[in-house]
Amino acid sequence: MKKLWQRPLFWFALALLVRLLYLQEQSGHFLFYQQMLDEREIVELARNGFVEGEPFFKAPLYSLFIRAVMFSAGDTWVWLVRLIQHLCGALLVVLAFDTARRLAHSIPAAALVAGMLCFYGPLIRLEDRLVLDFFTVFMQSAMLWAMLRIPDASHKTKWALIAGLFAGLSWLIRPTLMPVLPILALWIFMHQRPWKPKLGAAAAYLLFPAIAIGGFTLRNHQVSGQALSTPWQGGYNFYQANKRDGNGRYLVQDSYVAQHGGNPTRELILREAPPFLPEAPVARPDYKAANAAWFHLGWSEIKEDLPAWMGLMIKKGFYLLSAREIYNFEDYRVMRQLSTILKVTFFNFGWLWPLALASLAWGKSWNSQHVLVALYLVFLGGAIALFFTSGRLRMPLVFPVVLLAAVTIARLISRPRQITPWLLIAAGIALSWMDWWGVRSEDLRDIEYARLSNAAWRANEFERALSYADAAMALRTRNPQIHQVRGQALHGVGRYTEAAEAFERSIGLFPGDVNSLYNLGYIYYRHLDEAERATPLLRRAAEHGSQKATLLLLRVGIRSNDPGAHRRLNEIKPTPDLAEMMLITTICAATRRGQVDQVQKWSRALEAQFGKRAMDDLAWELEQLERR
Repeated sequence: MKKLWQRPLFWFALALLVRLLYLQEQSGHFLFYQQMLDEREIVELARNGFVEGEPFFKAPLYSLFIRAVMFSAGDTWVWLVRLIQHLCGALLVVLAFDTARRLAHSIPAAALVAGMLCFYGPLIRLEDRLVLDFFTVFMQSAMLWAMLRIPDASHKTKWALIAGLFAGLSWLIRPTLMPVLPILALWIFMHQRPWKPKLGAAAAYLLFPAIAIGGFTLRNHQVSGQALSTPWQGGYNFYQANKRDGNGRYLVQDSYVAQHGGNPTRELILREAPPFLPEAPVARPDYKAANAAWFHLGWSEIKEDLPAWMGLMIKKGFYLLSAREIYNFEDYRVMRQLSTILKVTFFNFGWLWPLALASLAWGKSWNSQHVLVALYLVFLGGAIALFFTSGRLRMPLVFPVVLLAAVTIARLISRPRQITPWLLIAAGIALSWMDWWGVRSEDLRDIEYARLSNAAWRANEFERALSYADAAMALRTRNPQIHQVRGQALHGVGRYTEAAEAFERSIGLFPGDVNSLYNLGYIYYRHLDEAERATPLLRRAAEHGSQKATLLLLRVGIRSNDPGAHRRLNEIKPTPDLAEMMLITTICAATRRGQVDQVQKWSRALEAQFGKRAMDDLAWELEQLERR
């Protein structure tokens, strides 16, 4: 009779328990309902749908999943999405246990690696994020699980189809798998003897990826007339990940500090691409040409200084092998400080990689399944390294690493005195835990604290926002984003003079920061009664496209009874998020013109739609009009 720990259901229950505890813990945290950067971009896309007449900017499946959950779950969608992802994370542990048991022929070894994956903190954290990377991990791992069943299956084509289905779904979430697909199809073709069956199995594997890629391309052509077969952000990411002055781990750009609420990649691609295009249409960008231009520029960077690029790839390799976890700009160490559950889930890549490397000691006895796992690990790692190598992009490597680690554990249980595997484990520890090229000593905690400060401010927890901003300031002082979030936190707690000083520092470090220009102008206008100092700041922000600054400038003009301000107000078409601000400005203009009936009508509409806080803002504005 099997013991409890030998049953897949045990590992599913244990993994799910840990994840439910984490979900419960996080659901009480202010960050749970705050979407930032990639999360915000994906959620807005799910809410609003894909841009009309535009090819896919990102692979669409994850946004469609979020949209379906929103439709079915209503206000509880945020919780339900995370629950589904944690359920899939628990199932991933079962897939690892089942596959490791088959590959290593050892239930104890499979149980050990399943236990590691149960308490693998970075994966649990990723499952709780509203980003597409966890489902990329799950689909790619499920694909490998199905492929490893092909050699022993009586219906090989069926398992090839199942593996291909997961491959196609994975491609529709993140197309990183693209360079690996032919390698995996070749493995299916090579390991069987009869010519026709193996060709049929390889074709069956490629069927669903071909449908996914073909459908993606056809949709893009029908919608935009541009037959793009990959998302049009790919070329820009490729260039940024391989340019000579990049680090290959995350995208660094000046405008990032002014876009800390969402991902600025889309606007950067279109804003910076035209110089590289033969023609840059204004009315309708040529997304295909922009994508191709960025890919061409990336290849040019590689070819012009091949030794430097090889050095960059080596650095990326060391990052992929490092025990350090950085989810783009999210430093995992900060997340551990905020979570009791993550503090006890101490396993990371640095535990698994040395064990996986030691499996090479038995390479001569490998069968075709061991070879497949090793090939998949190498080629997928290479495909990831062609782009960014952040912690969440690295996560698909965890599943094959776990399988090879199980092989090592099984062999060590039966042959513990062999020297070679222990030497390889020591080499793996050195690769993972030593600070090669500063990979492990890189400190991004200041950016993470700034992100937390911004999220706390959005949740109206201003004291907490200020504490996070101060923590960021203690680590780095020359990051304009830190001064910006500190300024808004100081404004939230009513320390207006200090807030103005913080925004001044932000502008000094980054003069084009539209948010800081507007915020500083607003403080002068609203709290420090210095409209003359506010005007040039608001004008600069308005010149950079800030509608908020434009509306505030119009209020300054309305106060001084400038006829041009009334005329310009009628020309503005604000975005929906500025409806409240637009309505207050309109009421001010009507008050200055003496249109009593309109003022009463719009005031009732303002109170009905936006409540007491908006009415308090209006009362203050009307009081200023009376003073003048």
